[in-house]
Amino acid sequence: MIRTAYFTAAVLLASTSLTLAQTSPAPAAATTSAEQTGGLSMADKAPAPARFITMTPGNLTTDDLIGAKVTNNQNETLGEVEDVLIDSGKTVSGVVLSVGGFLGMGESYVLVDPSSVAVSRVDGEDYKVIVDATKDALKNAPKFTYPRD
Repeated sequence: MIRTAYFTAAVLLASTSLTLAQTSPAPAAATTSAEQTGGLSMADKAPAPARFITMTPGNLTTDDLIGAKVTNNQNETLGEVEDVLIDSGKTVSGVVLSVGGFLGMGESYVLVDPSSVAVSRVDGEDYKVIVDATKDALKNAPKFTYPRD
């Protein structure tokens, strides 16, 4: 998915309950507000020289999450992860779940708080996402729609 490429860097930089990025020490020069907060900035130019980070075993990328199967605590399949919402370029503030439907027809999206999401490895390869909800609860949850530019 195209969105995966855009959000992979953001999730690696985001400080969330899902990911913990490790950054190298800040340069000695004065820092901008984007540098001080560790977030992405919406601008026409980069706010500072590139700083490089190291991925640690506890990190996830959006590629790990987007498309991952979503189950509940009873291991019932509920849907899959459609997207990751990043607040002000700094933190993951929501996980968009695709629920209902069949083969992409009739599905809807719901936005869940990342603090209510658990991520688990399946057979040491893929990830699955676990939420404490039923199919009916997700079906009746407020629908998420993508904002139009």
